[in-house]
Amino acid sequence: MTRIENQGRHRTADARVLVLVIGVLAGCGGPRAGDAPVQVVRERPEPMTVEQRRATFAEAYGRGLGFVDAGDYALALSAFEVALQADPQSTAALIAVGACYENLYDPVEAIRYYRHALAIDPAEAEAHTNLGTAYIKLYHRERNPNWRDMALASWRQSLALKPDQDDVRGYLSRASAELAADSRSGQEPE
Repeated sequence: MTRIENQGRHRTADARVLVLVIGVLAGCGGPRAGDAPVQVVRERPEPMTVEQRRATFAEAYGRGLGFVDAGDYALALSAFEVALQADPQSTAALIAVGACYENLYDPVEAIRYYRHALAIDPAEAEAHTNLGTAYIKLYHRERNPNWRDMALASWRQSLALKPDQDDVRGYLSRASAELAADSRSGQEPE
């Protein structure tokens, strides 16, 4: 389906580029002050079928995993975002996008995606685990004990949902030992 938009005197950047390209090709050098409104024609893709969405999701998610394996989190993020567009309710894609942001040193953005995954499925143990790791990174960066408390709570929730997670037990153990050491030394952060 084609949609025609009348841009009037307030042309978008795309419309200006279109007018400039047409103007240069016609030899006039671009739009002038009294030019008539420009109409921009943009193709809108047909909505994807359920099968196409599933195929797009699977292909993009698989590419994302490949980029993660290669350690390229920026490309993985792009691939997982395509997967998320194909299936906006996918907790796996939301968690993957969050994990990419976390690996790109943006735990605050990661937290947004983990929380979104938990809004869809509060019993998603991996989202609770990753939320805890993002919180603990913020704790280490800012030394605000609230972040550590939130990390501990997230990891405990993850273990309550899925008890067989040795890595999460290790996170809890290390964070709890840090808390105890800080309390003994009187060095609790401000």
